[in-house]
Amino acid sequence: MEFKSDMEITVWEKSCWICGEKKGYITTHHTLPKHLKPKKNFLCPVCKECHDKLNQEDYHGIVAFAFKIQASFNELSMMVENMIGRMKGKKQ
Repeated sequence: MEFKSDMEITVWEKSCWICGEKKGYITTHHTLPKHLKPKKNFLCPVCKECHDKLNQEDYHGIVAFAFKIQASFNELSMMVENMIGRMKGKKQ
């Protein structure tokens, strides 16, 4: 499921909503985990350090993300195999 802008509410601030500091890279955190496929979601600003801490304990989210990466890898591998096959076919 791809998120569309009308399905998300994003707060843009330069300080982290967890630690309150304005340090380094500020990203957004989905308050409802994406793997739950919510109909709408709210994104709040957090620094990388706090974001890593939040996600560290989200076992279901980590597993879902790992499966998504594996599926992308499998698709990419198939595309490379097809491309190599087409290239070999043209050499003959």
